[in-house]
Amino acid sequence: MIRKLLILFSLAMLIASPVYAEKETSIFDSLVNKISTLKKSLDRDSIKRQKLQKELEKTEIGAGKIGKKLHETTHQLRKQKTLLHHLQRHEATYTQKLNEQEKILERQIVTAYMLGRQSYLKLLLNQENSAKVSRVLMYYHYLNENRIQAIINTQKTLQKIQSNQKQLQLEYDKLKQLHQQEQHQRHTLEKAKAQREKLITALDESITSRKQRLTILVANEARLKKTIAHIRHRRAKKFPKANLGKMRYSLHWPARGKVHQIFGTKVQGSELRWGGVLISAHEGTPVYAIAKGKVVFAKWLSGYGLLLIINHGNGYMTLYGRNHMLYKNVGDTVHRHDLIATVGQTGGYKKPALYFAVRHDGVPVNPALFIGR
Repeated sequence: MIRKLLILFSLAMLIASPVYAEKETSIFDSLVNKISTLKKSLDRDSIKRQKLQKELEKTEIGAGKIGKKLHETTHQLRKQKTLLHHLQRHEATYTQKLNEQEKILERQIVTAYMLGRQSYLKLLLNQENSAKVSRVLMYYHYLNENRIQAIINTQKTLQKIQSNQKQLQLEYDKLKQLHQQEQHQRHTLEKAKAQREKLITALDESITSRKQRLTILVANEARLKKTIAHIRHRRAKKFPKANLGKMRYSLHWPARGKVHQIFGTKVQGSELRWGGVLISAHEGTPVYAIAKGKVVFAKWLSGYGLLLIINHGNGYMTLYGRNHMLYKNVGDTVHRHDLIATVGQTGGYKKPALYFAVRHDGVPVNPALFIGR
């Protein structure tokens, strides 16, 4: 465009009369300077947007990782609380058992004391009734054995209580540490979200025209097509065959929510058309694989945020974009209804939603064709 303007004005200079030559040269030079200044400004804006986009990518990836760690910590906390509850129940059981054993031992000591009032030696010297002596001696023997066993049982229970109390203390310390870890992760996540909001605002301010916005949309779509083409041409040893083509009208949407962008309709402010659907849902809503397959892409992509692509074999792929965090990695085999991600707004969006799409041999297919009525 700039070159055309320069050529036109060069021709104008050649055909202009000498009287106006100096004036025309001045106007031409002024216009060239303005065009040069505008070009530099556009270049600066483009570089600024690219830098902001990179910062957004870094921030959203970081927030996703923190969110995943927070989810794992919260899960560990639940397990830890269950373990503590289990140990506390043991403590109560052991304490009750110890009380019962102490009562048994107490009764045996009282009995032994009462019997002991009659001298054991005197009983042995009493030869008047040998049968009675034999029975009493046997009773003494059993009583003594029971008392010894009661003492042993009590000691074992005491040891269990002491061991349980040590374990309880260790688990309480671990729980406290997990709580601190969770609080730190939440604080870090909030800071990342605040930084993300600033970056999105700055990006919006850097896009000053509808044409710029359209250019970005076209670039994002081209980037996705290139990514899918690269995946398709990349040779893989084996992909799970899900026969997705034969599963029409039998599957479920990957997330609970409202479909508010229909496949094939125009993208607002452009001539582009939706190659998938948008499912509006709360941030953190679980995202599930719709069928068996292998994860072939799991990272951030401009315009699609944290994106996960599953290859189902026979040329079919499903795409899950704008996620808050990803639970699967490239190479993982997934099955129908496996948890793979959570709904988010990554990619620079202001509202949480899941971008869901189906591709067959790289061509967009209406996802609704696979969903049961």
